[in-house]
Amino acid sequence: MIESNCTKCKTQFDKTKLNQCPNCGNSIIHSGSPSQSTGFSFDKFTSSLSNKEFRWLFLSNTFSFLAMNTHMMVRSWLVIELPEFDMLFTTIDNPNFAPLALVIALMSFSLPMISTSFIGGLLADRLSRKRLIIFSISGNVIMAFIVASLDYFGVIAYWHLIVLGMGQGTMMAFSMPSTQAMISDVIPDSKLMNAISSISAARNFTRILGPFFAGLLIATIATSGTFLVVAFSYLAALASIIMINIKPEMSDKKPTAMSEDFKETFSYISSHKILPSMLFMTFIPVLFGFSLWPILAAWGKEVLSIGPVGLGWLNAAQGVGAVIASLILAALTLSRRGRVILIICLVWGITLSIFANTKTMLSAIIMLILIGALSGIFLALNTTMLQTYTSHHMRGRIMSISMMMWGIMPLSAVPFGIIATTTGSTPISLTISGILLFICISLFWLIKPNFSKID
Repeated sequence: MIESNCTKCKTQFDKTKLNQCPNCGNSIIHSGSPSQSTGFSFDKFTSSLSNKEFRWLFLSNTFSFLAMNTHMMVRSWLVIELPEFDMLFTTIDNPNFAPLALVIALMSFSLPMISTSFIGGLLADRLSRKRLIIFSISGNVIMAFIVASLDYFGVIAYWHLIVLGMGQGTMMAFSMPSTQAMISDVIPDSKLMNAISSISAARNFTRILGPFFAGLLIATIATSGTFLVVAFSYLAALASIIMINIKPEMSDKKPTAMSEDFKETFSYISSHKILPSMLFMTFIPVLFGFSLWPILAAWGKEVLSIGPVGLGWLNAAQGVGAVIASLILAALTLSRRGRVILIICLVWGITLSIFANTKTMLSAIIMLILIGALSGIFLALNTTMLQTYTSHHMRGRIMSISMMMWGIMPLSAVPFGIIATTTGSTPISLTISGILLFICISLFWLIKPNFSKID
């Protein structure tokens, strides 16, 4: 390792891997190499995919998220079709309207992410990341076959979806920190933005294919057959990750108790000049920007009276926007990324409020494409910045904390589900969510103006 001392905070780091200090963000320009300029380049689209190991990681992510997005769509549809919800979850005006049921079903997936993600991050920094991912995907394969069998034999119940959701959330908590950190295991930091944007584009493309094909599959081979397709997609992801051949970096640090690692992580964050603001900026859109995801099915059924194919189109529209945004980001070199994130989130809040009050399928799809693009840009930039400003040995843990915040999303959606359930209006609930996103981002910008200067 070729060490370099930051001229501002004196932090030591490997200057062959980082272009800026992982603690304070001070830019480092290596002698003999031209500085990067802001701009668009078609050559950057495939720069990361030229790496064979990254290609296998790319494929594994694609198949895994195709399975997950298909599964989320078919599970949402199964929830609102279960007859028991005509009694358990009702609104004042419509007995078939179950937004709160959808939120609770998603909570079963996300609560384990909150409670176990940090453990997954600790393990990602201690054990083989590849083996952790293999273990997690294998668990998802087994659970997908179980829910397909229960549904096929007509014994599926809501509590089954809750229990299996908790299992899948646990698997996600163990796999995602390792998956995110593994990107920097196979790709140098100079290509990190391109690599993360490429994977984001693939993931977002599955947001198009997953819900769209889920709608078609539900209409042709029923929900049980669709769950079976999910299982085989996870198997393809498992086969791809097994093909990756990397040698994990050996740390000079002696093994410590997990409690010590916990203290070290939060000491690292509290002493960091940038990470606390970045993590807080993850929290705001999770609370108010992604409230649409858990209750989109209920909104579509209430406002547009759509079936599974129509719901597939709505979900796919968000994916279209996110793919376009991710592909553009993969070919860009951006400066002032903090300011870009702030502006994106402000526009996102306005767009969500407008979408909530649309009345036609065409206008809904147009607004969802825009929401998908805005959220896609936010996700890619947020992930890139977190990894760029985090030391290599801490990336698993920092990404796990980010995941814990994402796990809060269904909890944050509970108040909006309750508003929709008690008022009988999902549009009112989503309008409030968009307004709160705009207000909170505006306040954050006023309180933390230096965030807009982060590259």
